[in-house]
Amino acid sequence: MENEKPKIAMIDDDEDILEVTQAFLKRRGFEVFTALDGEKGLVLIRETKPDLILLDLMLPGIDGFEVCKQIKEDRNLWHVPIIYFTARGESSEKISGLKSGADDYVTKPFEPEELLARIWMILNRTYTVLDANPLTKLPGNNAIQKQIAYRLEKNEPFAIAHLDIDYFKSFNDEYGFERGDDAIRSLADLLSPIVKEKGNPTDFVGHIGGDDFVIISDPNHMDLLSKEIIHQFDILSPHFYNREDRERGCIVIKDRQGILREFPLMSLSIAVVTNEKRKLTHIGEVNAIAAELKKYVKTLHGSNCVKDRRGSEPIGSNHHALLNPSRELEKMAHAIHEKKINLFFQPIVDVETNVPQGHETLLRSMQAGSVLSQEELFNEAIDLRMERELGRILFEKIQIFTYGMNQNSWILVGLHPRIFLNLLEDPEKPFENMKMNLHRLIYQLRSGDLIRNDTFTKEMIEKIKEQGSQISISLSYGGPLPLTLLSEFKPAFLYLDPSFAAKIAADVTQQTLIKMLVDMNRTLGSQLIVSGVTTTDQKELLKGLGVQWMSGKIFV
Repeated sequence: MENEKPKIAMIDDDEDILEVTQAFLKRRGFEVFTALDGEKGLVLIRETKPDLILLDLMLPGIDGFEVCKQIKEDRNLWHVPIIYFTARGESSEKISGLKSGADDYVTKPFEPEELLARIWMILNRTYTVLDANPLTKLPGNNAIQKQIAYRLEKNEPFAIAHLDIDYFKSFNDEYGFERGDDAIRSLADLLSPIVKEKGNPTDFVGHIGGDDFVIISDPNHMDLLSKEIIHQFDILSPHFYNREDRERGCIVIKDRQGILREFPLMSLSIAVVTNEKRKLTHIGEVNAIAAELKKYVKTLHGSNCVKDRRGSEPIGSNHHALLNPSRELEKMAHAIHEKKINLFFQPIVDVETNVPQGHETLLRSMQAGSVLSQEELFNEAIDLRMERELGRILFEKIQIFTYGMNQNSWILVGLHPRIFLNLLEDPEKPFENMKMNLHRLIYQLRSGDLIRNDTFTKEMIEKIKEQGSQISISLSYGGPLPLTLLSEFKPAFLYLDPSFAAKIAADVTQQTLIKMLVDMNRTLGSQLIVSGVTTTDQKELLKGLGVQWMSGKIFV
């Protein structure tokens, strides 16, 4: 939450220092929690999850060194910075405190303004380090959002450029992840010097993730920056390829059907959003325009920069599509911003007992008179760079629904890997704030994503395991059936989407397949769920094949 006060936990056995410092920091915009000894301090820290800890080393009972040690060993708290208080002249104490994991120290008696300066220095440094992209070390999504919000608030002329590499995926598939990482690092190394040399001192370069970058400058400088960046990248790009591909001007790869396809060498697309001709008021609006411009610039050959030159006048029929923002994307940005997104919980029923065993989430949005599916919502949120906001809405609604729910029940969540990973970096920590046991969260992954084994999906699976949650593999009718995935990932569930139930009566082969899957799941100790059951005939046929758990309109 951008306007939330930073939280500080202060542990000191001197009540006078506690009272005076707490009052001073509260006046300066902090939320301050206090404790008089180390044991209570640890409880306080785990309950409040502060942004920074002020810690006296000489405490009754558990001393400050032990408090610091326990914090740094806690996987939920290790990142919280610590400033400790030390007596004047005790250099050995200062060294020991820093060795135990503290970030800085202040000597007693201290000036409140000095303490304040150190607090802000540490908070800013910590925020930058935690948010930095691990590959390029450039500021990440949190910093980007803050920079955009700051420019919107100042209401001065600005230009925000979204950059991404064309045909990066085909390059990555052909040459491998290491070469792909080299290309991304090289672009990052190219951007910063150009912006420093040809931009303003206040210009900003950030790395959203993957091959997506952001530059913030003023409208006049952005034209020059974009031109120079494209020029330098076009010189650099061919050198990532081997001689044969370079001379041919493309790479040749077999697609999934075994057909040879040509992909051009990497180029750069830049979409520039500016408030030159109209007032922009919130991040969702900026992201909606950027998403529309990116869709257009991607249709052009080679490296290109497209700048939004549209004013606030009504859209006329003679306007070029490039200069028209997508009204639908703007509506979606507004819906997410205002939390006008519906989440339905459909029961998954044991047909032997007719008792719900859990619920699957169905995320929906009414737009232009039609219902957008969960996948459409996720894709639009990603285009808008609002995946974190949509993820927050999803988990807020899950939190409300699961309050007081049967402890043995569970929630099956379909979640795009990029949204899941974005939420892990969310300062609001939605997973940590969940009241339900995270073991009861089952994440739905599509078999196609697992087969592709892309970076986002691999990282999501690793994080799900760390979280203590489980996975479900979703299959669609006529889609790939990678039986090895079942033994490799040992999912809690195998989930058959509604297309199976719709065709089950007419397709004998499909009936045989479902019976085989029932037997295989029993062997693996997992459960088969068939969704989209709408009639009693479907239910009875599936039950006869051995399917025990189902979902669909008939059970609602």
